[in-house]
Amino acid sequence: MIYFLLPAYNEENDLPRLLEEFISVHFSFPYHIIIVNDGSTDKTPAIIEEYKNKLPLSAVHHDKNRGLGKALSTGFSEILARIKDSDILITTDSDGTHPLDTVYAIINKIKTGADVVVASRFVSGGQENGVNLFRRLLSHVASSGLGILWPVENIRDYSSGFRGYSYAMITRLHAMFGEKLVEESGFSSTLELLLKASLAGGKFDEVPLKLRYDNKKGASKMKVTRTILAYFKLIVRLKRLKPAK
Repeated sequence: MIYFLLPAYNEENDLPRLLEEFISVHFSFPYHIIIVNDGSTDKTPAIIEEYKNKLPLSAVHHDKNRGLGKALSTGFSEILARIKDSDILITTDSDGTHPLDTVYAIINKIKTGADVVVASRFVSGGQENGVNLFRRLLSHVASSGLGILWPVENIRDYSSGFRGYSYAMITRLHAMFGEKLVEESGFSSTLELLLKASLAGGKFDEVPLKLRYDNKKGASKMKVTRTILAYFKLIVRLKRLKPAK
């Protein structure tokens, strides 16, 4: 089984297009979508209910907006209650900027031994469509800096939330960190998961991501400069932890 974890906050403009893509892509494997509705105040909850009749989909609803980190934490807890040996978890955004055809490459990498696979903008074949120059430069500089401060073998894109996790990695993360797996509240939580996975040990790899930010209709919720500062504060905090032997 392939599980898809989608955190969602006020995604009424983009979530329907993504869910329609799930319908049209006709995956050749069994899958289940788990959406964590992080206290949306728009039509996101109604959209989720509508598509429950069209897709293998379930949802967890926060009573108020708690941030991406808490949504990921809730989602990982939900996955732990379901996942079995040989299952795979795919995390992706709810705004339709991550093409679902990338999933096959992620799955193939995990089935051939990888524990974490990142869909990367920064490897050969990766692209950033619709991202302004300033944001692209900041992302590249941040990933380069993170790679120097905290090298993870084979990883160039530290902030991409489009990833695959093996069953072994999910259970290892839970054993090592428990309820403290995700402590960051904002967008730095995606980096936190990657760094903690590196502490847990395992094999890492990347596949090309053709980011389609030009498809996004809703406004971005990320404050880029603030998030980058949070990245480096996170590294200082996690440096105190011992890597797995």
